[in-house]
Amino acid sequence: MHELTPAHRAAIEAAIPAGVEVTPEFWAELIEIITGYQLLSARRARYDVKAERRRWQHLEKSVAALAPQLGERLVLAVERQAKNFAAFHYTWREFRGTKNPYRCEFLYRGVLHLWTDHLGGELKYSIAIDGAPSGPLVRFFVACIEPILGADTPYAGIADIVDRERKSRDRTSIRKAVTNIRSGVNPRSV
Repeated sequence: MHELTPAHRAAIEAAIPAGVEVTPEFWAELIEIITGYQLLSARRARYDVKAERRRWQHLEKSVAALAPQLGERLVLAVERQAKNFAAFHYTWREFRGTKNPYRCEFLYRGVLHLWTDHLGGELKYSIAIDGAPSGPLVRFFVACIEPILGADTPYAGIADIVDRERKSRDRTSIRKAVTNIRSGVNPRSV
């Protein structure tokens, strides 16, 4: 499990607005987010997608050729595994170019949830005279992820990250309200 360096922890503490109580659960969840992101990234870095794809294609051809001798149950089991493999590899397409769903969906979203759920912050920022995003959320966000991402920290893209998260939460709350209405639950009682 990842531990925060004293400098990383001090930077985060300095970025938390004065008067906001930080619980041990906050620190535990932050460490879990960072550790999860690093584990996912490490797995992806050492996983040879092309070699694995070749192995599965070879296995599928072998099973197809031997299907009458293998029996229906074994063939169905291999086909299920092949479908799982194909579904897993479909997600790897999401990493084209500079895209990284682990960073966006796990690290960024996790840090933003800490900001709102543990620290009571809002998903808002200011724009400085130079056009860069600023404010307490931006300082907190950078303090949390800069030691993890280093040169890949998206300073200019923070506003877009926050906007996407805000829109995602808005869509989720609308979906919940529609589901409640359809199921006959009074939205005001929820």
